[in-house]
Amino acid sequence: TVTVFPNPADQTLHIDLGELSLDQSVVRLYSIDGALILTEEVSKNVQHLKLEIGNLPEGIYLLQGFNGGGQWTKKVSIQH
Repeated sequence: TVTVFPNPADQTLHIDLGELSLDQSVVRLYSIDGALILTEEVSKNVQHLKLEIGNLPEGIYLLQGFNGGGQWTKKVSIQH
């Protein structure tokens, strides 16, 4: 199970990949209208990822991850 915190977030978004860290992953952040904001490649066995989001406008975003085990999506709110 993937855990994303804090939500809402201000400056930093933490992603705990749990068991999904066994495979190499790609994490993407999209605006609510579908525009790709950022992409992070995550090496195998990395369990925790930190995204700096302080420069992004407030709003609702979709965080998606892809790896050999499938795909996950989380809704994230950014509030400054």
